[in-house]
Amino acid sequence: MDITTKEEQVKKQTRETLIRVRDMRNGEWYWIHKKVIEKYGRLIGPYGIAIYNTLACFAHNSSQKAFPSIEKIADLIGCSRRTVVEYLKRLEEIKLIEVERELGRVNVYKLIKVE
Repeated sequence: MDITTKEEQVKKQTRETLIRVRDMRNGEWYWIHKKVIEKYGRLIGPYGIAIYNTLACFAHNSSQKAFPSIEKIADLIGCSRRTVVEYLKRLEEIKLIEVERELGRVNVYKLIKVE
């Protein structure tokens, strides 16, 4: 084996073993506080967790506000509009979200700091 071939093999191995770091700046990632599941998971159940995650997915990084329609949330997680409305109320009651309502407009949901 000549030197070039060994160098190429090392380069290939290096490329294959690179660690990919999650980069949240490109908008393809979101996060939720683990207390949402640890503290509130049993209280809000799978639908509540799914809806909270959907809001987190749409939330603006700095304001933590999101405004997907109820229909959009229902479509994304595969449930009825009624289920979304019920669990949004539950999330609001336990202070995981605040809801800004304006007649004739889409609601704005704000994710609240989890304590």
